[in-house]
Amino acid sequence: MPRELADLVERLLDKDVERRLQSASEVREAIDALLKSDLAAEPTTGVADKTLHSADANEGSKRRSPLVAGVVIAAILAALAFGVMKLRGGNAAAIDRGPAMHACRTWSDELVRRQRPDGAFTGEPKREPTGWDTGQELTALVHATDCAKVAPSSIRAATDALARLKQDDGWSGPHDPGKTVPATIAADAWVALSLALATRGDSSVADRAREARSFVVKAQYPDGSFGSGEPSPYVTMLAAWALVEGEDLDRSGAARHASLDRLRKYFRGAPADVRTAAGLEEQFVWVLLLARKRFADERSGDDVLRDAAGDLVARCALDHARVACTKPIYEEDRIKTRRSFERGDMLTFWLPWAGAAADALARSDVDLSADVRRDLRAIAQWVVHVFERSEDALAALPEYELAEYLVAASSLAAP
Repeated sequence: MPRELADLVERLLDKDVERRLQSASEVREAIDALLKSDLAAEPTTGVADKTLHSADANEGSKRRSPLVAGVVIAAILAALAFGVMKLRGGNAAAIDRGPAMHACRTWSDELVRRQRPDGAFTGEPKREPTGWDTGQELTALVHATDCAKVAPSSIRAATDALARLKQDDGWSGPHDPGKTVPATIAADAWVALSLALATRGDSSVADRAREARSFVVKAQYPDGSFGSGEPSPYVTMLAAWALVEGEDLDRSGAARHASLDRLRKYFRGAPADVRTAAGLEEQFVWVLLLARKRFADERSGDDVLRDAAGDLVARCALDHARVACTKPIYEEDRIKTRRSFERGDMLTFWLPWAGAAADALARSDVDLSADVRRDLRAIAQWVVHVFERSEDALAALPEYELAEYLVAASSLAAP
């Protein structure tokens, strides 16, 4: 290899970002300079040298070798330049995803340990198993199969438990002992979401997944929203997530598109419980980016995602010196899902969804400034480090909260 080329490659791969070339245009200039120079290979020995100068090489191939070398150099450096552009877009080194992978394994093992013998989940101690809890925890376990060894028997036991927990009008959510709480669309959405995910590894669950999806679709309001008794941003987000993951079950698309359009309108209307509740805006981002990645007809709403990225960076209050958010780690909010019964509110959590949303935004094709993308990557890395430092403490969370952390960890562990 010519020494000049080796030097350029080493500079592009330097661990210190500031010592690398700082823009794609600089890389192109370096490539042009190399191709115009008189490149000479360094003296080599061994098999490679014998191959390059074998007796089979004729004069024609020797005359073409500078052109071939130029094309090869250009191709290699173009690929490296693309890598530089992607890296400079984040203005930081690649995220260390190892701690997220380890947390995924630890938390999935802990969640399986808490599964009841009948396959159901209770959400927290002294609570009866419900479709809501079992669906939420099953969602987390299926997500974790990408980064942990979750036994198929655990997933199948949970899907069987959901079949037993079904009522005539759907699935019920958490409630106080002795109180009768009607089935809710939020519980139906968790069940539909979890069964749609489970179908990918077990096709025998498909009919149950379609049934659960039908409960969700039938409950949609004309404006695309969902709720138990009245529209709710949280329930709409959850139902939209279920419809995105279950699209392969009927491929209608209409209900899914209407729900996602409603999410964008909720955001643009800026109700307080969307852009200020801990973690709720980040969950909106998660669902919208998931849909954008999978469906061509959902590649819109860049204004919403850009605003959300700005909100996330501002809410984090990033300390650039420590590369850490200064926002309280365990912040949570209680938001309303229904006004008509006592336990009609829902806790939302900031930390797991901040990491998942920041990483998804940083990796997305949304038109973001280099500084914002860099800060999003820094937030994602910070969340991974929090997971590493607090892995055991977070493993002791109630099941329903641990499930959300597990979904985030599995997302952050993905290469």
